[in-house]
Amino acid sequence: MKLLRFMSNCLPIQRVFTRTSRRQRLMLACLALLMATGTAFAAGGPHGGPQGLWGARMQAQLEEALAQAKATPAQSAAVFKERDAMQAQRRSNGKARHGLHKAMADAFVADKLDPVAVARLREQSLQARNQGHELMLQALVHVHDVFSAEQRKALVAYAQNERPKLHAGNWQSRMMRHMAERKTDELLSKIQATPAQKATIVAARDKVLTTFEAQMGNHQAQMDETLQLFAAERMDNAKLEALATKRDAQARDIADVVVKAISDIHAVLTPAQRKQAADFLSQMHREHGERGSGEG
Repeated sequence: MKLLRFMSNCLPIQRVFTRTSRRQRLMLACLALLMATGTAFAAGGPHGGPQGLWGARMQAQLEEALAQAKATPAQSAAVFKERDAMQAQRRSNGKARHGLHKAMADAFVADKLDPVAVARLREQSLQARNQGHELMLQALVHVHDVFSAEQRKALVAYAQNERPKLHAGNWQSRMMRHMAERKTDELLSKIQATPAQKATIVAARDKVLTTFEAQMGNHQAQMDETLQLFAAERMDNAKLEALATKRDAQARDIADVVVKAISDIHAVLTPAQRKQAADFLSQMHREHGERGSGEG
């Protein structure tokens, strides 16, 4: 991830509005599916790599930020080293993500949801998400001392200007809802949902979206705190840990709502419809991987 992207998204609830993103990139398509099919109940971070449109944007913004900070070649090299290490780690985690998505689909198509399996997959999803945030935090800490106070101030100003403005009702929020509604409609058509099934699925989707939107203000405040910590002379590890704890608690709150939505949707679908829903999610996941880095 580029320096300014992980600065502005260092402690996200879900990386939602970056590339899709997500920020967000991932969540707009993935969250829509998460609501519609009820399988990916703790979506991971955004996909994307050094190639393609997102990669080009990442490179351009990173270069612009470093230029505004008047970074030296050595400083730029340090930042690119952190970015490359993060991308390499993400690629190495690709197979694990594929396996997790398959396990989610398998759990969803079963005649009965196994609460033990669901709890295990929920924790694995949260752990995978936390690993991505830990990588970003490590990179942020590593590059902190590379820059002077004035340079960090310039980088923070750039991040504040370029980052997504997350709050309920703004255009990112409305776009997320629009995409979730569109994907839900596609799914309902595909599985030929009855009026009662449609009502359950739409209610489950809206509950998750509402919960996510309610967290947006917290997310924005956490980003502000993270940027201030980066601007300081020394990174305050205790404050970073406190922010991480709040972020994790909020992510678990959202995961709880999503798991409930999955259970509600699972209960009203026939076995054939559950299989169709899982296939729909898998197809969207593959398409998303092809548009990003191919990591999936």
